Amino acid sequence: MNPKTNQAAVPQFWYMLEQLNLFDLKGAIGNENYKAKIPTTQQDHNLPWLNSDVLTQEFRLSSSVVEKPSQNEYQVYLGVFPAASVTNYIKSLPKQTSIGFEDFVGSKSSDSCYASIKINTDGLLIEESLQCAAAPWALKQIGEILAGEKKISIDTWTEDFNDHVTDLQEKFSDKAAAYAASDRKLTVADLQALLDLVTKDLWKPDRLSDLGYYVIKDANGKTDDGASDIINSFYLDDLATAATAIKGGTASLALEQYLAKANSFKRENVEDVSFLQHWLSPQYLTQGRWAANPD
Repeated sequence: MNPKTNQAAVPQFWYMLEQLNLFDLKGAIGNENYKAKIPTTQQDHNLPWLNSDVLTQEFRLSSSVVEKPSQNEYQVYLGVFPAASVTNYIKSLPKQTSIGFEDFVGSKSSDSCYASIKINTDGLLIEESLQCAAAPWALKQIGEILAGEKKISIDTWTEDFNDHVTDLQEKFSDKAAAYAASDRKLTVADLQALLDLVTKDLWKPDRLSDLGYYVIKDANGKTDDGASDIINSFYLDDLATAATAIKGGTASLALEQYLAKANSFKRENVEDVSFLQHWLSPQYLTQGRWAANPD
């Protein structure tokens, strides 16, 4: 971390960066057998819920599987962007060098996304299937804070994010109900409209890699679809508590001492090879003996 960083603010930055844990799209779909990109130039006839020939011709699914559509549904990951674009954005922020964000956010070669939705075999949007990524929301907040456009309020971030998601889910449910009422199958234009709804007022990369990615799922199966990983770490509330305590002067003595600029504690990186080689030397090992006196 940059030595100019205010140590008392460290838990607040940890809290922010915990929300920058990007959803790993590659990890979510890597082991899936039936998946495909949805480019921004995609044509409706290339979507399997609009054209069943895609299932037999592209995925080589047997006609018996296609004739039992109730067993299929589609997991769609919307708004695919390169994870490296997050690092580039962090580096471009004002006052970045004094805060040291780039020490925490490394460049990644994988992709991430904004949200996940589900579409049933009839091409209808499944209500309450929306899962939102928190990183784009957190990036927007951090950008406004560092630009001086917004006051920091770490202790309410979890509540603010939950309110944001609740509002999106209500709008999403309204759209799903409207589509179902008119028996409307989702087109490429509809997917773009849903993405626009999700990304409104959020951080946006310079470019999207693709409009989305879909995976064919067994609707009757019980396997984890991976979408829940989009939601953030369970450490967030603990970090918010620590950040608020440090900021308000009510933190424990141990936490204050650990984060203090000057203290007498010597810290060693236990992953450092030279450190391990030194202290694992035989001269530092106790002589072997029985745990108790032998009979």
